[in-house]
Amino acid sequence: DNNVSSVLDLCPTDQSKPWYILGNSFGNRVICALITNNLFSNPPTKYIMLGFPIFGPKCTMERVDALMEIPPGNDILCIFGEKDSFVLRGKDIYNDKYKDKVKDKHSTPDRRETLMTCMNICNDIINDMKCKDTIQLHICPHGGHGVLDCNTAAQCEEAVANVLGWIVEFVTK
Repeated sequence: DNNVSSVLDLCPTDQSKPWYILGNSFGNRVICALITNNLFSNPPTKYIMLGFPIFGPKCTMERVDALMEIPPGNDILCIFGEKDSFVLRGKDIYNDKYKDKVKDKHSTPDRRETLMTCMNICNDIINDMKCKDTIQLHICPHGGHGVLDCNTAAQCEEAVANVLGWIVEFVTK
């Protein structure tokens, strides 16, 4: 696949220095393929995934199944926007589990409900992953699938500060 080859061509070969890889949206699917197919000759120290597109337009479990194949021991930081449509599409799949927290699928949820739905779906998926013990999850307030795609400048500034803070904390510990 061209995307996988393109990423591998950019990876450092010096194994004496730590390095990190950050994906956004589709880039996370490429990273997932690299990890699960063991294609890194010099694996990154840690992985950072912003806005993984969990549920595509067909809302199948295909992308979730790919995440389940990530082996234990991979340190991963996952950051989603609270209004990430690629996560919230999955609420129908999880309606039975979260029926007391998710209103009718045709209603417009309030912000707290949307945040909790996003958090619940992400946590539920992570708890079933092989590498669940080395995953950190953060939900970015006001953000959508692009994590930083907020409605106002103030919300964007808050999102940027949060995301940078989470990344710095993750790579320095």
